[in-house]
Amino acid sequence: MTITLTIEILKDLKSKGYNILKFDNSVDDVVQHFVPTKENDLWTFMGEFSKDSATVVIE
Repeated sequence: MTITLTIEILKDLKSKGYNILKFDNSVDDVVQHFVPTKENDLWTFMGEFSKDSATVVIE
């Protein structure tokens, strides 16, 4: 199932406490998807995450 990411979805995820979308598969995968995730310290996470990973910050 594929869902198009919209501002309404991002607002809903933020209201539920999610602050990032993590890339959850290989760049070689044909179908790619993101998983909503809650990080307690977003700034620490942003300073430590791999620059090679795809991550969308909701906040």
